[in-house]
Order: sequence, then C-alpha cells, then structure tokens
Amino acid sequence: MGGEPAPLGRARPEAWQAWGGRPNRTPLGRARPEARAGGGRTSAAGKSRTPLGRTSDQKRERAWEENRRQWEELERRWEELDQKRERAWEENQRRWEELDRRWEELDQKRERAWEENQRRWEELERRWEELDQKREQAWEENRRQWEELERRWEELDQKRERAWEELERRWEELDQKRERAWEENQRRWEELDRRWEELDQKRERAWEENRRQWEIWEKKWQEAWERSDRRFEEQMEAIRALARRHDQSIGALGARWGIQAEEAFRNALAGILGDLFGLQVTRVVEYDHTGEVFDRPEQVELDLIVQNSH
Repeated sequence: MGGEPAPLGRARPEAWQAWGGRPNRTPLGRARPEARAGGGRTSAAGKSRTPLGRTSDQKRERAWEENRRQWEELERRWEELDQKRERAWEENQRRWEELDRRWEELDQKRERAWEENQRRWEELERRWEELDQKREQAWEENRRQWEELERRWEELDQKRERAWEELERRWEELDQKRERAWEENQRRWEELDRRWEELDQKRERAWEENRRQWEIWEKKWQEAWERSDRRFEEQMEAIRALARRHDQSIGALGARWGIQAEEAFRNALAGILGDLFGLQVTRVVEYDHTGEVFDRPEQVELDLIVQNSH
C-alpha cells in the first residue's frame, strides 16, 4: 500500500521531503517572489531616478510588498492545507491498514470456513456412503424377508386350502350328524309329549282324587270341630253354673265367716278346678278410674275368676 498514488494526483509526502521540504514553484506554477528579486530594473544606486521614476518605483515596491505578503499568506495556507492533507493521508493510510487487517482476518475466517465446509462435506459424504451401505443392506434384508414372507404365504395358502377342505368334510359330517340328531330329538320330543300327556292325565286323576279326599277330610273335620265346639260349650256352661253356685257360696261364707274363710275356700276351689278341669282360679283387685262398676271411681275386687289355662 506504500506505492498507492496520492489523492488528486499530487506527489506523496516522501517526495516533498526529497525535494528539501517544499518545491521551487508555487501552486500556480509561477516563480517565488525571492526568485524574482534580482530581475527588475536597476536600483537607485546605479542610476539616478527622476521624480516620476521614483514615484513609479515606490508604487512598484508597494505592489511588490503587497504581492509578497499575499504570497506568504498563500504559502501559510498552502502549508496548513498540506498539513491537513498529510493528516488525511495518514488517516487514509491507517484506514487502509485497518482494512487490510480486516481483509486478512476475513480471508483467514473464509479459509477456516472453507476448511470447515470441506470437513463437513467429507463427513457428509462419509455418512452418505455409510447410509448407502446400510440402505443396500436393508434392501437386501427386506428382499430376503419378502421372499421368506412369500414362501410362508404359499405354505399358509396351501395349509388354508387343506384346512378348508378338511373343514368342508367335517361340516358335511356335522350336518349329517345334526340331521340325525334332529330326527332323534324330534322322536324324543314326541315321546316326551306322549309321556307328558299321560302324566297330565294321571295328574288330573290324582288331583280329582286329592280334591275328593280333601272334601271328605274337610267334612270330617267340620263334624269333629262342631262336636268339639258343642263339648266345649257344654263344659263352659257347666263351669259357669258351678262358678255361679260357688260364687254364691263364697259370698255367703264371706258374710258369715269373714275374709280368711273366703280365701281358704278360694284356694280349695282353685285346687279342685285346676286338677279336674285344667282351669285357673285367680283373685284380682283393681281400681276403677272410669266408674264402670259403681258409677264412680272406686276399688273393685273380683273374688273368683275362672279361665282356661290353655
């Protein structure tokens, strides 16, 4: 980058230094003022000047001084511009160096990326080859399995044909057995119907006989029940008569002999009735709250109560 041309086609700073710091020409290509100092008219010491000549010489001197001042101002500005150009050139150099550095880093990154890409492509090719080999192996295995499946399917088809023939044969045998079983079942059902009719007739006859026997037994039971009721009524009537008679006797004894004799008689009568007729004799003393006996609330005593103990 040291050989790059300067901006605007001007000489580089190192060329200026080789010329001694600044060129002999001004920016406009004219001679510098000090180079023209000895080139004018002769000085006043050489020749005598007229008044008009002196006035013209003074104007020329003033113009020359003004021109020299302007040239110095122009040189100052040129030096300032040259310094700015130098700084700009150095900044440009720095930026070019930074750009070169970044370009080298980018080139290195590109190289590394290219190498990484190459490595990945090689890895991808290796994997693709492995995958292709596996695919070939899988294809061979799949083809072998399909052949095995076709062989088994053919064997299964043959077995299915044989099984179907065997099933048809067995189905025909089963159909024949079913026909025979149906005929046997029909015969058995007819026999069962016949037996059921006979059993139904026997059941009807037995039911009639049973109903007739029930009517006989019911009639006998009714007669026995009526006899029992008559006998029970006769016994109860006898007991009532005996109770009335004994009640009168007990009342008379109580009135004559007192409560102790009445209690003794009651106990004796309870023993007789209990032993002979299976009856129970008790004495009850209750308080009549509603007045049903004496038409007022009063204590009531039942001297003799005879009841069937069963």
